Amino acid sequence: MFRGILPKEIAFYDYFDQLIEIDLKASNLIHEMIEKGENLVDLARQIKELGITLLSPPLTATIFSPL
Repeated sequence: MFRGILPKEIAFYDYFDQLIEIDLKASNLIHEMIEKGENLVDLARQIKELGITLLSPPLTATIFSPL
């Protein structure tokens, strides 16, 4: 029943795990920004670097291929 909606590439799950790891790092950095209110520039830089990591291959090349 669900075979049609499940990803056919096993690598999808590896990329999903990577995405979750990046999300957790970013949310921890945001939490630190809110709670401590110190080193805001450095923490913002770290969050930006996580975004650059997210947009670099192979993650986007595999999951977000052009239509």
